[in-house]
Amino acid sequence: MYELFQFIWQVSEDGHEWRSGPIRVFGADVRKHEEPALIALGENSRPYKPEPDLFLKFASIDPNSDAEVLRFANSYGLLGGGPRWIAPEPKRKGKSTTAVTGELRSHWREHLHRMKAAVSLWEAIKAKDSSVLASCIRWRSRDHITYDWPPTSEWTTPWSTHATIASPGINPHLLERFQRDDVLKPARYYLQEVVNKSLDELVAAQLLWKAPDLNEMGLFMVPSTLIGCLWLQLADAIAGFQKFRLCEGCKKPMLVAAEGSGYRTNRKTCSNACRIRLYSRRKLEARQLRDQKLSFREIAKRLDAGVEQIKRWIAER
Repeated sequence: MYELFQFIWQVSEDGHEWRSGPIRVFGADVRKHEEPALIALGENSRPYKPEPDLFLKFASIDPNSDAEVLRFANSYGLLGGGPRWIAPEPKRKGKSTTAVTGELRSHWREHLHRMKAAVSLWEAIKAKDSSVLASCIRWRSRDHITYDWPPTSEWTTPWSTHATIASPGINPHLLERFQRDDVLKPARYYLQEVVNKSLDELVAAQLLWKAPDLNEMGLFMVPSTLIGCLWLQLADAIAGFQKFRLCEGCKKPMLVAAEGSGYRTNRKTCSNACRIRLYSRRKLEARQLRDQKLSFREIAKRLDAGVEQIKRWIAER
């Protein structure tokens, strides 16, 4: 069996920089934008294969932080997807300017907000977090279910999403599959719709030659861009081909024992910071249980720890 998901991307060896507007964008038409753009420096680039949890790193970026976006681009390259051949406007009339390749800030923010919303919904579904799900999946009536993001009363943000999941006029066949006031199943159906839409736009099935001898063809899922790769990674995680577990420290998904990742299958935290946080939490819980008159053996069983370890935690008080 061969790996169905194949993708190689390019990142500028000289890094990137933010360049202020006005910017002319060349696509189906020529438009002028006042916003800054992220520019690839130099002409040399290096290929790399994105790690399978890169979509989580992307989703963790603050869309309003140019510095965080720049750090990601310097490590993984531009997102791709859409006409982004740009050139700075000449500062003086009649002067020519050199065209460069880059992406507008709004391009990054649009994709970041879409991915953050989808990953947040997936995280809530995976954790069965009813409080988060109930804040964005809403039963307006017996036959009208909607999705709102972000899950607040703010309706004027540029990246807000307000969609109908099911109603007599939209996906009516779904209504009979949902139990009144259930938020988990409607959330899963909506996540499926969002991810499939992005896959339809950014990923295609192709027949390619299989390595290493290139004598046989195989069917591969091929993203056209880095952002397409990130959506395919999310779909891969939802389908369970890549194994993710919730970190016991921060409750965020973490990749478990992917091929070549070096991660242990029994690890409980995603980072040293979360490991320390979990360790401190377990010591505090052990002391609280001891105050409730539980025996060392009972505490050890509850916390999945050794009796001697429990005794040391309590003695450190």
